[in-house]
Amino acid sequence: MKSLILFLIIIPSLTFASVKGDVAMLGAIGLGSSKAEKVSGKTSKEMWRNYFIKKMGEDDLERFAFKEIDEMSFGDEIDYGPTSVLSAKKMNSFIEGVLEERLENVESKIEETKIKNKIIEVNSKWSPLIEKLKTQGVLFGYDGHGPGYCGISFVELLILDPKTQEIYEVYLSESGEC
Repeated sequence: MKSLILFLIIIPSLTFASVKGDVAMLGAIGLGSSKAEKVSGKTSKEMWRNYFIKKMGEDDLERFAFKEIDEMSFGDEIDYGPTSVLSAKKMNSFIEGVLEERLENVESKIEETKIKNKIIEVNSKWSPLIEKLKTQGVLFGYDGHGPGYCGISFVELLILDPKTQEIYEVYLSESGEC
């Protein structure tokens, strides 16, 4: 009987994914993530709009635009808005670029191996997690106000969960010194 109860307690936590947990995993694979931010709206378009008004102000709404990854600037992107699942899957390339830049300054074989393993992890786990999030009904977006340095901000992935009316930021870059 005890094993049945234990089974019933453990199995749901293993099989039923949560957006929050999957975003945290995506952040761990990438370069971090934010806590969920509540956003109001009846439709996903309203939720995106209200999020950006809160973050950037009403005056910047003309920069709200759907973009694919090939149209985005990694550094100093001035637009923001929704993007496709395919673009969200390809955004791991931004993280890979940051990690490859780290490799140029590595001082030990151990550090080099860690970074190379992180690149492998990003390339193998990113896309399946994006797909998993898609099956949970989330929508993807981008914003050019992610972590930055030397006066340059970088693109970040946004994940909107319309069911809970929450938006998460997943960092595709990191802050650093000039």
